[in-house]
Amino acid sequence: MKKRKRKWKPSSIILPLLLISLLWYLGSSTIEMSKVRRDKIITIRRNNEKIAQMEKDIQELEQEIEKSDTMDYVEKVARDEWGMIKPREIIFVDKNKKSEKPYDKKVFE
Repeated sequence: MKKRKRKWKPSSIILPLLLISLLWYLGSSTIEMSKVRRDKIITIRRNNEKIAQMEKDIQELEQEIEKSDTMDYVEKVARDEWGMIKPREIIFVDKNKKSEKPYDKKVFE
């Protein structure tokens, strides 16, 4: 019996190469999509944290607006922001401490 020689067929190599390239493409696109999904989840979490902080700030501002009509609030603003004092009130200033308010140096030096 004679052995038959196999002829080289281009189609015998093309099909495995196509399958390998298809698997490579599907794998790389799946990995890329998972990265994008993870980034979007992180962005959503950060945005939710920002939203929660802004809602807290809004509530604090609403409370401050409600209190702004009282005399206690007016007195607090006058003392804290403008450095005003009541008559016969004594203020002690620590000169070694750095001043955060601009009126400390002007009024008390």
